[in-house]
Amino acid sequence: MFLRMRPAMVTVVFAGSVAVLCRVSRHALAPQARSADPPTWVPVCEREECHEVRQAALPMCDTSGVCGESPSVATPRTVFSALVGKPQGAWSRQLERNKASGRSFRASSTPPLVLLGDSIFESLLGTSLGVPVERAAGVPVALEAYARGGYDPLPLAISGDQTQHLLWRMPLELPRWLLGAENATFLVLIGTNNLGAGFLPGPTAAGVLAVARWLLNNSKGVVAVLPLLPRGDGPMRLPRLCPPRCGPDGKPFTSFMPAVRKVNAALANADLPDLNVLRDCGAPFLNTTRNKNKGGEVNRDLMPDSLHPNAKGHTLIADCVLSSPPFGDQYRHRRRRRHHHR
Repeated sequence: MFLRMRPAMVTVVFAGSVAVLCRVSRHALAPQARSADPPTWVPVCEREECHEVRQAALPMCDTSGVCGESPSVATPRTVFSALVGKPQGAWSRQLERNKASGRSFRASSTPPLVLLGDSIFESLLGTSLGVPVERAAGVPVALEAYARGGYDPLPLAISGDQTQHLLWRMPLELPRWLLGAENATFLVLIGTNNLGAGFLPGPTAAGVLAVARWLLNNSKGVVAVLPLLPRGDGPMRLPRLCPPRCGPDGKPFTSFMPAVRKVNAALANADLPDLNVLRDCGAPFLNTTRNKNKGGEVNRDLMPDSLHPNAKGHTLIADCVLSSPPFGDQYRHRRRRRHHHR
């Protein structure tokens, strides 16, 4: 496995309490070069038992706003995006599960629907990083909605992933025959974790479009992007992102919703021929009651933890998706025009 390190000495603790110290050139990862130069990777350990990295994640963006990863540049999880309290091996194992799912997925007369994303789409498997979780209980029933809509759904998602991680995964998880299937549809929902990590809306939208561009250039199927869903965990998470993501008064922002709307506006205005940006399915998830103190910005009946839809919420998303172009019988046999997307 490879880890990207900040300058100087970094301690990485593996399973079995084995500590490995990796020294990185200060010049190679100087702060002013990190955003422009190709990432420097440090080989740490190739043995399976060393894949359990139990180091808490470093902040994605430092106090000056320089970030350790780029939303538009493919990368696996690094010390800037590893989940606090979660072994890095859990991400690697979920990647392997997704690769196995892609290999075992078989062509049929039913058009494939590949659901690419983060924890929201992994919930369709009832898991988070491959482990069953209570918040995803009952969510897999929403897959039946996609099946009733005439599609064969294949979720390829990993909790906590950002756009750059999906860019890394797609060439590994998507089999060649599926990329070449003209009746396949690739549905992308990614980017909310970029905002949650401290990325601005502009780079986040650019990362989503980089995912779409890769699919448009490497597949023969239909590519669709689902706008970001509302999230109401701002009061809990945004204070940790300030600095650098602070308001004009120097205080933390209190809501993710302005950033979500900016990302969705950028997707809606994207100049990518053949890309289908679906209509916003987020309206039911907004709290429209007068007393916002009784649930905050989101509808807790559909999004109990303010971030992840429950089974009812996922069924509403599926119904919304299937009622939008390019889904439905009138679009089913449409062949995509051929462009190369830069």
